[in-house]
Amino acid sequence: MSLEVNIDSEVLITLVHERPVLWDKTVDEYKDKRLTLESWKEVCRQMKEDFDSLPDKDRNDIGKMVMKKWANIRDNWMKCHKKLNEEKKSGAGAKKVRKYLFYEELRFLQKIADHRVTFQIFPKMMTSLIPKLSMPKRMLPLR
Repeated sequence: MSLEVNIDSEVLITLVHERPVLWDKTVDEYKDKRLTLESWKEVCRQMKEDFDSLPDKDRNDIGKMVMKKWANIRDNWMKCHKKLNEEKKSGAGAKKVRKYLFYEELRFLQKIADHRVTFQIFPKMMTSLIPKLSMPKRMLPLR
């Protein structure tokens, strides 16, 4: 039996956006696996009308398809967002980056994308603040 699920990207984006537990790593509930699973089930119910009446295997397959589709959409947006930010930094010599098809619809992800960048920059800043230790010019042998 082949499962037919038409996953409309715009509908999926809206459904995920309405459930911060699925995308916003800054909310406490994000770490609650039970709540996350229940939220994905809600999304699947909206994407496939008879979701609850399907056998477990089919529900799992649909869940995997929906989550994979979301991961693809999110990752493409993140990649585009990163390129657009790099374009701003590099100045006039940079190539013009074309925006991802759902770029505007996914702007809510900017909260976690910018949060991510902050953590990547932090270690570089810290290493520049730590004074460099100098080694003694001459070492005495240990006896």
